[in-house]
Amino acid sequence: MRSAETLRRLLAFFLCLALLITLPCAVAENRVINELEIGRDEERYTFPSDAELLEVYLPSILGADCCIMRMGDETLMIDAAYDTHTREGVIPALKALGISHIDTAYVSHPHDDHMKGFLTLLENGITFGRMALFFEEDANWISRQVVQAMKEAGVEIVHLKDGDETDFGKAHIRFLRRQRTDFTVNDLSGMMYITYGDCSYFTVGDIENRGQDVLMQKLPSFSLKCDIFKHPHHGYAPIRKDLLETVDPELVIVTGQYASTNAAIRLLNSRGYTWTRQFPEAIEMLCDGQHWLVRHPSWGSRKR
Repeated sequence: MRSAETLRRLLAFFLCLALLITLPCAVAENRVINELEIGRDEERYTFPSDAELLEVYLPSILGADCCIMRMGDETLMIDAAYDTHTREGVIPALKALGISHIDTAYVSHPHDDHMKGFLTLLENGITFGRMALFFEEDANWISRQVVQAMKEAGVEIVHLKDGDETDFGKAHIRFLRRQRTDFTVNDLSGMMYITYGDCSYFTVGDIENRGQDVLMQKLPSFSLKCDIFKHPHHGYAPIRKDLLETVDPELVIVTGQYASTNAAIRLLNSRGYTWTRQFPEAIEMLCDGQHWLVRHPSWGSRKR
């Protein structure tokens, strides 16, 4: 009896020891250093001085999409919001970052809250090297208008398809697009899975339930697990629980109007996911290939 009791105590001891050893490792696996809620006097994280950073900026806009990325001398933009958002949020962000030229503009789908802002950018002197589309140039009135303006400005127009890949500095981008005959324009959104070192960011445009359904039926050959995830359709369309479990992000970005995203926020809260909005303050996400540093830049605040 004594030997059995001793054995049980030894097993319990070694189990506790194993938990103590593995706990720091589990904490270290978190790649997102989230300083969005950090106090003014709290210590802030800094990367080593020689770190080569992937910079991702989400301008202060609400109910539309725009993402600015930079690595070294290369810049890209994913969508450009609506013209009003572009004037009030995107152009101030570009000025603060010292960016006047975008090497490649990616357009997820031809809706004005993602595409019309490119006209405003052209009018304000922003230049582009090329524009990459996931859809036909004459898909609708806004795509025809924007593509024509880009061509007149000497911008190259290229077309993307599911499975395409490209490098962006030392980062890598994989493109996904699902199709079905009953898809809306939103469901046809092009998706971009961006990796740098061990880190990843997944932006899925405005895919809704049918688009998410087909994505889950036809997963790519690589894992969609990501560190940071842009919620489908601004948070207006619910995310499938199996998709949320598949991407399993440390941080979710919600870009939609407040009242219209309540259901999305409730689901994220019920599943224990950390989320944030890019309004009224812009979001800066810096990555060295091992960690993301997420914070509000000093230039990005707007009133509600």
